[in-house]
Amino acid sequence: MKYLILLGLFSCVTTMLSAQDNYVPSANILINVPEIPLVSRVTIDYTNVYENKEHVIYNFEYKWTQNNTNVVYEDLWNDYYAIFDTNGDVVYYESKSKTYPYPYQIQDTYEYDSQHRVIKRESGESVRTIAYYTNSDTDSVVTWSYESLLGDWLKIEKEEIKCSDSYFDRVFYTYNNETKSYDYKFTNRNYLDSEGRVVKSMDIDSSAGSTYEYIYEENGYTELITYYGGNHANFKKEYVYNNEGDVKSYYYYEWVNDSYWKPCIMTEYTYNYIAALIKDVEQDRYFYIQGYDLLFADNIDVEVSIYTLKGVCIFSGKVPCGKIISLPAEDSIYILRIGNKVCKILCGRSRP
Repeated sequence: MKYLILLGLFSCVTTMLSAQDNYVPSANILINVPEIPLVSRVTIDYTNVYENKEHVIYNFEYKWTQNNTNVVYEDLWNDYYAIFDTNGDVVYYESKSKTYPYPYQIQDTYEYDSQHRVIKRESGESVRTIAYYTNSDTDSVVTWSYESLLGDWLKIEKEEIKCSDSYFDRVFYTYNNETKSYDYKFTNRNYLDSEGRVVKSMDIDSSAGSTYEYIYEENGYTELITYYGGNHANFKKEYVYNNEGDVKSYYYYEWVNDSYWKPCIMTEYTYNYIAALIKDVEQDRYFYIQGYDLLFADNIDVEVSIYTLKGVCIFSGKVPCGKIISLPAEDSIYILRIGNKVCKILCGRSRP
């Protein structure tokens, strides 16, 4: 589950924050695409300690339900929901915040190409985001706004992502309606380690910009934030994950008097998983998908189980190398459990 990234052209750095995830940059990740969860329902106990004062809030919850054509995901914590089609693609997303005097709603619809990449997101009737993919190392995303007085769509801004072996750049532009061209704003560079994780993010156009550094450990990571070209980090954030990949603790510190880290916020999370389908599977190591057939590429010494999204077990047992399991064609998404590791599998077409 990790964090479901909310609306907007979100930071590639945020995408990298999971200690387990590797990353191949492309324009696809510049458009928000909520992920379908692997559990049917989760309740969360949340404890927050701020300046030595403890606050406890119980029973944050999210869940999903399914009908014949769609899966509806409701996040009762962040107060939004998403609708997925039977291919696992997001077709609708809505967010409502109760912190505003009037309900604040964001309604998105998505369009995909034949390679399962998002090519367009429409936010209500006024904002349109289009992704442009190339065969080179540069993809881009352009945001348009509808001007009712002109009765036309106008370009607002563009973001390019340029990849190399050791880093990727996010290059930002604003559209100049007078010159009918893009004006350069700035470039954010993200340095990668040998596992493809962001270890440093910074504005390369200014020595006085902010720098973000990431130190990864087996069960989490530390983020160091340095403002205005300083010689020492101003803030530190520590995240620790549980075995299911969810954040179980978050600590926030401030660097005080150039001498020590002052604890400011300490947050602990306790999860109650209603369904235990939560861990990832290294797909390429274990199996391949061809249509509705699963071809296992290795001997699996532990129990293998396959479930529908409704929780119906359609296979259980050990599988030898080369075994093929044919799945019913009425569904496109299944849950595959190998030992204590679980993932979603998408059938009926090549996996993106």
